[in-house]
Amino acid sequence: MKKFLLSNLSIKISIGFFLAFLTIIIVQYLSDDSIDKLKDSQQEMMKSNMLISKVSMVESAINSYDGKISDFVCTGNDLFIKNNDTNLKKIISNMTYLQSQELNSEQKSLINKLDSLVKEEIQIAQKTLADYYSQRNNREVPNVDPGMGESVLDNIAIVATLFQTLETENISLIKKSNDAHTQKMELTNELATAFALIVIFISVLVLLRDIRRRNVLEKELRFAEKQAYKVAEMKEQFMANMSHEIRTPMNAILGFANFLNHTKLDSKQQEYINAIRTSGENLLTIINDILDFSKIEAGMLRIENISFSPADMLHSLQMMFSQKANDKNLSLNFNIDSGIPPTVSGDPTRLTQILVNIINNAIKFTEQGGVSVTAKVDSESKDEITLEFQIKDSGIGISPENLKTIFDRFNQADTDTTRKFGGSGLGLSIVKKLVELQKGQINVDSNLGLGSVFTFRIPYKKNPDVQSFITSPNIIPTASDNINSTVLVVEDNPMNQKLAQSLLDYWGFSCEIANNGRIALEKLKVKKFNLILMDIQMPELNGYDTTSAIRLNLRIQTPIIAMTAHALPGEREKCLSFGMNDYISKPIRENELLQLINKYIATQNIHVPEKSENKREVVHPEKNINLQYLNDLANGNPDFVKQMIQLFLTEAPQELAKLEQAVNLEDFTEIYSIAHKFKSTTSFVGIDNSDLAAIEKSAKGNLDLEEIRNRLNHLKSVCAMAIVELKNYKSA
Repeated sequence: MKKFLLSNLSIKISIGFFLAFLTIIIVQYLSDDSIDKLKDSQQEMMKSNMLISKVSMVESAINSYDGKISDFVCTGNDLFIKNNDTNLKKIISNMTYLQSQELNSEQKSLINKLDSLVKEEIQIAQKTLADYYSQRNNREVPNVDPGMGESVLDNIAIVATLFQTLETENISLIKKSNDAHTQKMELTNELATAFALIVIFISVLVLLRDIRRRNVLEKELRFAEKQAYKVAEMKEQFMANMSHEIRTPMNAILGFANFLNHTKLDSKQQEYINAIRTSGENLLTIINDILDFSKIEAGMLRIENISFSPADMLHSLQMMFSQKANDKNLSLNFNIDSGIPPTVSGDPTRLTQILVNIINNAIKFTEQGGVSVTAKVDSESKDEITLEFQIKDSGIGISPENLKTIFDRFNQADTDTTRKFGGSGLGLSIVKKLVELQKGQINVDSNLGLGSVFTFRIPYKKNPDVQSFITSPNIIPTASDNINSTVLVVEDNPMNQKLAQSLLDYWGFSCEIANNGRIALEKLKVKKFNLILMDIQMPELNGYDTTSAIRLNLRIQTPIIAMTAHALPGEREKCLSFGMNDYISKPIRENELLQLINKYIATQNIHVPEKSENKREVVHPEKNINLQYLNDLANGNPDFVKQMIQLFLTEAPQELAKLEQAVNLEDFTEIYSIAHKFKSTTSFVGIDNSDLAAIEKSAKGNLDLEEIRNRLNHLKSVCAMAIVELKNYKSA
């Protein structure tokens, strides 16, 4: 029974149905059998009643026959024997019926005896009638005894009575049998009803138990789902924290490596520094891969649907990888089909991520020859176009047996690949998942030692036929070859403004500041600039919308470089899709910014002073600040450092007050905006940004306000100690 209760619900229903069906068959069989027996008993009763009736009719007819003859003999009146033949016929007919029936021995004996007596009585009556006629014909006075057959009639009555008694007893037995069958039927029906009720009761109990179990399981599943979601959140938080914790020392490692690279080094030291930089960059790549794969596995990676230019993206990638290919003496060719529309709708971030991964692998695994990237239209319909991208290299190739597993995670074509070329083995797995998330397909053809061809196809939505507003990287407006180039800095953070202005002044550029996008648009209406440095997160009008307005409304094609603290993968491509020409992440590194400016403004005649080799050694005994970044930017100018410190001392209390007010008002949008902006301010003086990052993330998801308050209180404490340390540093 326990096994039955624990069995599957479908099994229980099947068993219940079988039992109910079997019960119906048994009840039907017993009912039919009882009905058949009742029918037989009824026929037996009818037969017995008929036999009794026939015997009574024979007795009555023989008595009537004999009585009429006796009356005629006594009176001589012919009326008594008129139609007396009818009685004789009844006697003969009924006796014939009685003798034709299937009778038992006792019945047959009585009927035979009755037949004999009837025949005897008929003979006596007919002899009496014959004697009477004989005497009357001889003219004698008839003297016939009419009572000659009385003894025979008495015997007939006795036999008839015996037969009737016998049949009455038989009828009584049949009635008893009928009553027994009736009781059996009633008992069967009662048992069947009881069994049906029991089955129904058990079925209801089983169903209720299953429903209760299902409810318990649903609660457990909901609880497990919540737990899984919490685990996913914890995993995401862990990955974010680990990313931050790893990136922080890696940033220092790469920063100091770059810093050492500016000093005088011998060849061996230069080799060591290059090894540190290469290893650090490889480690950051692996971290990004793990984070992306974690998001994909958790189903948290969202595919965007925004307008972008495939051609411009490929031009940007060509510029990105050209130096890397040149360093290995490899050719790098990009072939773009003219049939590709100027813009399509899809996710440029993920497309760039796919292409960067495959192209990077192609260059990494190719020692001689080159890499070619081809983009063309694979198919199209009224509203959709499928683009095919092919990346071909002349590298080491992949063996046939390893082609089957090349897209598996943590798998590379050869165990020696990791040792020789580095990497986590996640790149191609991420590529495949990203292609499939965009409803595309990817395949690879390769021959060991001859190279590989990666081909993938992704469908995109068509855009209306409009002119692409993104400035193509190979058609870059340039300023006159002089140092009178003017740069518009669109930035709302005072410390970022001061930094950009100081660097641009140091490099010999003219500079104007716009506190937000609306002010920038007004300035651009009345003045021409050679370059625009555009912050993304700003009040009034953000960098994306400002750039769109510059391109679409003002029709100005001045190069725009995005400056943003959003260092997520694909941020550069998102900026490009809005019409910007390039991208640099904060905190800004002077060399990177200068390279970008040189890329978009002709600076052949600009003299950039060499960095001072006699910078004073900076000692940082402070616990809450790190001024290494400021000193790197200062190029040995202590006044610049003090100016930036003074700006922080002025701005920090104001920003903290605004942030606290937004928290008290529970305005998550404002909390996110202020925290994002304040990160740039604190990064200049090396304050740990983990509290601000947590506040920013919680505010973006409208999450736990209590957590934000706790983080804010800790941040206020850290900033208070940092302000004391900065004041001490400034006065030293």
